[in-house]
Amino acid sequence: MPYEGEEFRTDAEQLAIIDSLIEANTDCHVIIAGDFNVDLSRQRIHTAMLQSFCNDVGVSPVSLHQSAKFDYSYHFGMSRFSLIDHFLLTDTLFSKAVNCAYVVHDVDNTSDHEPIFLQLDLDVEFVRLASRVRTPRTSWVKAKDDDLQQYRFHLSNYLHDIRIPLEALLCRDVTCCNAEHVSAINVYTNDITAAFISAAELTIPQVCSRQQSRRIPGSSHYVQPFREVTFLASNVARLWTSQIRDCVRVYEA
Repeated sequence: MPYEGEEFRTDAEQLAIIDSLIEANTDCHVIIAGDFNVDLSRQRIHTAMLQSFCNDVGVSPVSLHQSAKFDYSYHFGMSRFSLIDHFLLTDTLFSKAVNCAYVVHDVDNTSDHEPIFLQLDLDVEFVRLASRVRTPRTSWVKAKDDDLQQYRFHLSNYLHDIRIPLEALLCRDVTCCNAEHVSAINVYTNDITAAFISAAELTIPQVCSRQQSRRIPGSSHYVQPFREVTFLASNVARLWTSQIRDCVRVYEA
């Protein structure tokens, strides 16, 4: 998948293509592997996209399995490290078949990516099909003007109730390692994200299950996730800027 700094559209298209392949092969157990350019420990839009994708299609990153031993899979000049290479497994494989998963660093490797390994114990006693559980998903393309107006109203109320960590936001130390500042900003970020999600779930129409519609994915299918993410991102950026500007004015006064 593209690097985190690149546009959301390419990420959305890649995930939509994988989603359509899984949908077309519901009688199969699936392993998705490769360089996702997403570190699940980071709070980024791309991370949220991948996590949402995993929840929607019923797959789990092997790095979250109790037997996984991953530290990093990518390094930049041996100065910055991240875990951006992943195995994604369907739920039955994740819960029943994972034997071990690990990264190997002691190999003659000219790449800046380290090899990751996965070993599965495929006992047919455990590998059997299960009904997929589908959850509704927000569909911005179906939202009408009244829906968007209600969305803005509820979002404004949710954001108004969020406590703003002035001390952390106004800290001028570019190398700040204050644990309380980090915690406060993480809580603030999560609260803002939750406000957007809650307002959307309350006011924006939900898509129907493709198990009922059985549509063939097309261009509109690829655009919908991108539209949802960019709509959210643009609103987050605008509201953050507005809130922080107001906070600075109040603080300085």
